[in-house]
Amino acid sequence: MLDGVSPTTLTETLDKLVTLGLIKRDSYLETPPRVVYSLTAEGSELRAAIHPLLMWAAKKDPAKRRNPGCPVFARVRACPGRR
Repeated sequence: MLDGVSPTTLTETLDKLVTLGLIKRDSYLETPPRVVYSLTAEGSELRAAIHPLLMWAAKKDPAKRRNPGCPVFARVRACPGRR
């Protein structure tokens, strides 16, 4: 679970992203049940397109007053240290 995000909000957001074709949902018949979400090709394309904007916004964040490196919300292969 994500800190600060209610289960209902998370479920609704994931469902919307699946409907939009940005992520896919794979469920496994295990005990306990397991669900894995992953980016689709369309989602990867969107991530690559918005990455520069997210990095720019992070650098302008007045709370940081420094180069943020690669913020958690913008992690993609282009970030330093990512493979």
